Amino acid sequence: MDLSACATSEPNNRKSLLDIMDKRCHGEKSKYHTLFLNAGGNEHFEYEGDNTTLLTTLYEKSSKHWAYSCSGDDPFEGSIDYISNKTCGISMPDDIYDSARFCPQSLTYYGFCLKNGLYNVTLHFAEIVFAIDEDYSSLGKRVFDIYIQPVQRDFNIKEKAGGPNKIWIESFIANVEDNILEIRLLWGGKGSIFYLNGPIISAISVIPKFRIRRLSTSNKIGIVVGAVLASVLLLCLLYALMWRIGWIGDRESYVTYVKLRGKSYSLKQVKDATRNFSPNNKIGKGRFGIIYKVAQLPDQTVAMKKLSFQSNVDQIGTEVYALKQLKHENLVELLDVYSKRDLHLLFYECMERGSLRKALFDDSNPIVLLDWSKRVKICLGIAKGLKYLREDHTGEKVVHRNVRASNILLDGNFNPKVSDLGLAQLYDEENPYKFIQEIGTVADNIALMQACVLHSEQMLLNLVDTNLSGDYNKKQALKFLDLAMKCINLSPTLRPTMSEIVSVLEQISNLNTPSPSA
Repeated sequence: MDLSACATSEPNNRKSLLDIMDKRCHGEKSKYHTLFLNAGGNEHFEYEGDNTTLLTTLYEKSSKHWAYSCSGDDPFEGSIDYISNKTCGISMPDDIYDSARFCPQSLTYYGFCLKNGLYNVTLHFAEIVFAIDEDYSSLGKRVFDIYIQPVQRDFNIKEKAGGPNKIWIESFIANVEDNILEIRLLWGGKGSIFYLNGPIISAISVIPKFRIRRLSTSNKIGIVVGAVLASVLLLCLLYALMWRIGWIGDRESYVTYVKLRGKSYSLKQVKDATRNFSPNNKIGKGRFGIIYKVAQLPDQTVAMKKLSFQSNVDQIGTEVYALKQLKHENLVELLDVYSKRDLHLLFYECMERGSLRKALFDDSNPIVLLDWSKRVKICLGIAKGLKYLREDHTGEKVVHRNVRASNILLDGNFNPKVSDLGLAQLYDEENPYKFIQEIGTVADNIALMQACVLHSEQMLLNLVDTNLSGDYNKKQALKFLDLAMKCINLSPTLRPTMSEIVSVLEQISNLNTPSPSA
């Protein structure tokens, strides 16, 4: 029996959907450019939870920018929850596959308020219903159609994945029009005739194929002007407060010294070198405060971070001073620390070329273009620095946040140095994840999803920076990218150690570099 005609019976009247979208978008039809759903499960990292147990023509009570439609005959007259949990005792590599949503005949997800354009739509499947050998349900055969672009008919999860309780991921390219995306799964009467034979899905991820527009020049100018004015106002208020409580002009600034590379400087000299923490001397912003360039000290230039929160002096003395013991050519050296009352300053060696992020992505940056050989050298240097932190350094290990390009600084010879380790948060043997708070930004997660899609399509070279214009070693690049994919494996136990990463990178960097056309 062919039930494909039933697709038109779904509550997808375009006008009705547009009316629903208007209520949810609140006048912002292009508000979103991603969608992550854990179908049938709870919230999981960036995936929103979808655990409602309703058989409904359209779930409209949600305030989210998505909805689902579930239709078909319920043989148990509403007694079935249309969510299924994994088979007891089966271990899945990710929580999004522990549960799934299924419907007797047709299951449709709607994404509202999306920017119009092309998207990568990734559907995550695992057969966790027809999976039990004891009751012979594993012999069941589930077959349904997927309506996106193009239509995929007679889709069978177990055949694709090679059995029940195994993962299968399907990727599609969808064109969003009228700011609505529809993903429809329809049972066409094929497969086993069980009451749970309808379509089933574990998770959905939708990411754009187009570049997200940045702020216009006028908006950027407005933000910069507003930030400058706010900074000026804040400094004025801060100055007035310090004057009122007697911090300005006190004797301590003249008699307190910091030692930088064997030379001593008074706190007054440091403040004067930053023009009393003037925004004009600001060169960056770290996790816990603003970084200034201290350029008017005799014989040397250093960088100084002024911490922006209230902290216990003894705690900073215990934790931050531990960083002074870390010495490695690929780590930014902590020179000295000042911590008293509510003023906490960290002094580092100054890296004149700035961050790797600025070198790679800032078009206004006058830095020399990083060619392929420099990038190979930088990757290896970063790995060596992280290996030292995680494996080589004696004593307690330092827990650092996710290292991104903004946390990598370059010296005059383009040698990379890992910076911004936060407040020397010491490794806790009983709770090793205590200090790891950041899962990653939405932009990071989108980039990882795009990499996974390209990896599945054997198109990893599309990740290479277009600024290289083909002037790179493709053999080396593929080895680099293959190693990167191993590092983001869903299972932490399958990821390589830093020692293994350094070893592989050294082997790659030693490869003979053929001509760019090779």
